Amino acid sequence: MCRCKNQNLKFNGKSAYEYLTNILNKATKFSKLPESRNKSDELDFITNYMENLDSQYGSYFALRHIISELANNVYDHARFESIGLQSYIYSKLYPDDEKLEICIIDDGLSIPGLFERCNVDFHDDCHAIEQAIGTFSTVSDTFFERGNGLRTIVRLVGEGNGGEILIVSRKAALYISGENYAYYLFDEEHKFNGTLVAIRLNKYEIQNIYELLEPQNLNNYKYMV
Repeated sequence: MCRCKNQNLKFNGKSAYEYLTNILNKATKFSKLPESRNKSDELDFITNYMENLDSQYGSYFALRHIISELANNVYDHARFESIGLQSYIYSKLYPDDEKLEICIIDDGLSIPGLFERCNVDFHDDCHAIEQAIGTFSTVSDTFFERGNGLRTIVRLVGEGNGGEILIVSRKAALYISGENYAYYLFDEEHKFNGTLVAIRLNKYEIQNIYELLEPQNLNNYKYMV
């Protein structure tokens, strides 16, 4: 919040500070993630968080998969820098607009930072995000195993629900709205220390969930270097 105000950051041409102030002053579900996957399982955190969400937006299974993968992405990043990692989940229902927003944010290693630790070649931070939503995995040596959570989230939200996704990590951002998308590359002054993934779901239950979770080699959101 302070950074948005002090640097006069913009989101879609509007003040990011005013936007955050507006949404956080409304009734929201905002929680800190448990510090580890084991602690999350012990507290049954995801099941408890799901009680506050409307399953008409995507479906119960899709919502649980999305939140589980977002949270596990944080835990996978934290394996390198677990001390002092801060991560939060936020959700907000807009019944008049028939939209559900969910966001997870952390100040961990970031997607490009994780790739650097794993000695993965990439052209720039936007290219790192492209690989992260494709078939590449830093968690497993084989494709399509865990580590491809962002890929399935993008397919469920973008293709299955016609919703929107925003991924911000270090010096890059990717915005997806249905079949349309755009990459943004930041300078050093405006880089984001960590990763933010926000989704906006329509009031529509995804019909072909299992088909969308199937592995595929095609990435529909190519970054043109």
